[in-house]
Amino acid sequence: MHRSMPPKPFPLEAIEHALVFIPHPDDEALGCGGLLRRLVDAGCNVEIVLVSDGCGGPNHPDNLSAERLPEFARSIRILGVEKYEAWLLPDGCLDQVPDLNERINARIKTSAPDLIIAPWPGDLHPDHAAIGHAVASSPAADRCSVAWFEIWSPLPASHVLDITDLMDVKLQALKAHETALRFGNYLEAMMGLSAYRGINLPYRGAANYAEAYLLRAPPDLPRSRRAPRGG
Repeated sequence: MHRSMPPKPFPLEAIEHALVFIPHPDDEALGCGGLLRRLVDAGCNVEIVLVSDGCGGPNHPDNLSAERLPEFARSIRILGVEKYEAWLLPDGCLDQVPDLNERINARIKTSAPDLIIAPWPGDLHPDHAAIGHAVASSPAADRCSVAWFEIWSPLPASHVLDITDLMDVKLQALKAHETALRFGNYLEAMMGLSAYRGINLPYRGAANYAEAYLLRAPPDLPRSRRAPRGG
């Protein structure tokens, strides 16, 4: 009988350069805001690529990009990141962008990071899954570690990051997304998921909060140091 192993603490050591693929404005706060702030505080060079234009999708009555992009800039500043690269690809249609895989592979090859942070390929949202699969199939990504994060679908976590002391920062980053918060109670959802993942941390007699990740190490690492492969 197969027995699942409990998630391990996220290894932050020796990460000097991280490349982050974010599908939409607010996903950075929801999915990996704690990790971004931890990396910045540790002196890591964090590059963010915002993949979609954040317009709300092809069926949305209003083009929300004009509101959401400044909100995204405010959010990442709260998380300690000053700059980002915006590809402005069509929101809700990333799985139909013919050269998405090639663009992501080329960006990884150019950046040559120690760590890639991206949405889990098994995520329910097709935009998230498209980016996740593009990273998973990227030859350039085999040269570095990949940390998949969760948003719409819980992933089979290999590692958790304690963000208890950063929960207020993560909340402030999400609150910067006033437009998105008009369409869903993401604040309570994020708190609930973070508290649920916090169960995997040592109990301290008070609320614990964590972010969960599925970590994939480069194939050439010794097997004893490798985390399960995502996808």
